[in-house]
Amino acid sequence: MNVSLATKHTATYFNILAPGENEVAMFNGSTSENQYEGTLPKSGDYKIRVYMMRSAARRDEVANYRLEIIVTGGGTHTAGPPGDAKVAGTDFHATGEIPCTMGGGQPTRSCPFGVTRQGAAAGRSP
Repeated sequence: MNVSLATKHTATYFNILAPGENEVAMFNGSTSENQYEGTLPKSGDYKIRVYMMRSAARRDEVANYRLEIIVTGGGTHTAGPPGDAKVAGTDFHATGEIPCTMGGGQPTRSCPFGVTRQGAAAGRSP
């Protein structure tokens, strides 16, 4: 899996939590320059938490960011073939809503997301 966070806000980071974990991060972006690349230790649902350092959050600062997640290998899911259809009016192959929170006891809300497939489907050449 490869995860990277791009932001101009210098106090915004992400953590990765392994399946079943709610507190201890297996990766901490604030100490690793917001870039993770590696083999996941086990299968399951991983959590990626984007957060702002407490000092900035207390000042009610806001950060725009782009989170890119690439997962390859190990599973039966494959990317769509070349020319795979995109959602009308977007650069994405799939879009939707995902539960998200600003953290710190804030309520959960719905945030939009988009998925871009890359690579070739099983049995097809790139």
